[in-house]
Amino acid sequence: MGTGLDLDLEQVRLLLKQQGYVIPEEELVEVTASVNALIEGLTHLEGYGELQNEPWPVLVGYLGGGHA
Repeated sequence: MGTGLDLDLEQVRLLLKQQGYVIPEEELVEVTASVNALIEGLTHLEGYGELQNEPWPVLVGYLGGGHA
């Protein structure tokens, strides 16, 4: 279930270089896979507009402790 927008190693290297990051060659495959997974995951959120309700329930009364 791909998005059709899988970036290759050189595309990811260029994108990161434009942002000032230099990724070691031995880590570029893993970083590329992570970027592609992030893009795919974010495409599933396109159904939620700016004013759309949150896709998860709000924890009413949650005070920030270790329990909800």
